[in-house]
Amino acid sequence: MYKINREKCVDCGYCSFVCPFDSIHHHLEDQYYEIDDTLCKECGQCYTACVASAIDCDDNTLKGALVFSVFVGILLAVAMFVILPTYIPEWINGIFSTTLSPFAKIAVQEVAKILIIIGYFISISKMQDIRRVFMYHGAEHKTISCYENELELTVDNVMKSDKHHDRCGTSFIVYVFVLSILLVMIASFVFQAVGFMAYFEKGW
Repeated sequence: MYKINREKCVDCGYCSFVCPFDSIHHHLEDQYYEIDDTLCKECGQCYTACVASAIDCDDNTLKGALVFSVFVGILLAVAMFVILPTYIPEWINGIFSTTLSPFAKIAVQEVAKILIIIGYFISISKMQDIRRVFMYHGAEHKTISCYENELELTVDNVMKSDKHHDRCGTSFIVYVFVLSILLVMIASFVFQAVGFMAYFEKGW
């Protein structure tokens, strides 16, 4: 169960904004926010969104939310990047009444993975709360750029700084992901060319 810690709360109202069940209400008279337990579904969005760490929850609720998030994340990752690309060549064969060569099948599967990850990022960027996270991320990059260029840390200087950062961990993960797909594609072509047919009958 989630509760708002009034001593930590800065009354920004972002928890109420991100709540998908309209379970967080603002008391105008006393100027504080409160979670309605009868409406709360314990999804954890307010907990992760709170910039002041003012939302408390018991251990069972937190563990349950973490386990659920990890389970759904793994399930979606396997579905999007393992199962879906494997079936795309078969769908192409059925739709166009053709038979893709082993090389074409491998290429389609790996290109599909790249398109899926690009589509995933574009899709989540349309969500208001995720878009806000991206904005915070960009602001962090601008602040680091301002500092590394030895400029005074003012709002004007930060806003003029570059939002791209060479050591961004998120960019590194994306680069590694795309590079791994390309390397797997090249390795697949090589293995296919030397005759390891059985290994690639159902794709990677």
